Amino acid sequence: MKDVYYYIDEAGTLESLFSEKDRFFVITCCITDSPENIRSSLNELKMTIEDDPYFAPQLKKFKNDGFHATVNHFDIRARYYSKLHSLNFRAYSVVIDKSFSQFKDLLYRGRAYYDVLYVLLYKRILSNRQLRNVMIFEEYGSKPYNHLEKIKQIIEEICQKIERDHDVYPTVEIYVHDKTDIVLSIVDYMNYVLFQMLLPKPPEKMVENFSLIEPKIGLLNSFFAKKFFSETNRINFDDIKLGQK
Repeated sequence: MKDVYYYIDEAGTLESLFSEKDRFFVITCCITDSPENIRSSLNELKMTIEDDPYFAPQLKKFKNDGFHATVNHFDIRARYYSKLHSLNFRAYSVVIDKSFSQFKDLLYRGRAYYDVLYVLLYKRILSNRQLRNVMIFEEYGSKPYNHLEKIKQIIEEICQKIERDHDVYPTVEIYVHDKTDIVLSIVDYMNYVLFQMLLPKPPEKMVENFSLIEPKIGLLNSFFAKKFFSETNRINFDDIKLGQK
């Protein structure tokens, strides 16, 4: 059975109080069948940066932080995005606009993150139901064990539905890793650009970075607006930011 790997992380929060700068929550899944090639490429980039005298003033901080878009020096981010577009993966994202009235209903259910996760993963697992689905989640919240158990419940719900509808129970393995897993940085860097593009006025450099990563995006789902953007329907951030009419 062939393996397919999912790397999953989020940007923003699902807090009920928010400002225009943190109005959106983004959760992304990067899917690949060659994680070791990605790991090798990113480790090579990491060593190149560490050996480059230009980055000597940032070296201590970089060794401590690793590849983490929000804290990396902008020149490190530039190197990373130059590498990112050549890596073998596809990204799928769900965007939550907290200004929608339905957001309060989502919070009221008490499992907002996991309901959004279901939407993110259902069609991905369905498409790969004949494969072994290996899922690596970034740590989320203050209780990793409880988080893992809730993830397992959601995956079980997905697998049971697929079995009922398609007579196949998918094989899924679930792991929770911290940021020392360098492959998780591809999700972090994808989310960083998406989150920046959802600001009222995205930085010009982020617009340029988005043009680099856009070909890696398989699908972006604007959750409450029920808008879907893909290769054939290119992402329109202004449309997403219109919110609830």
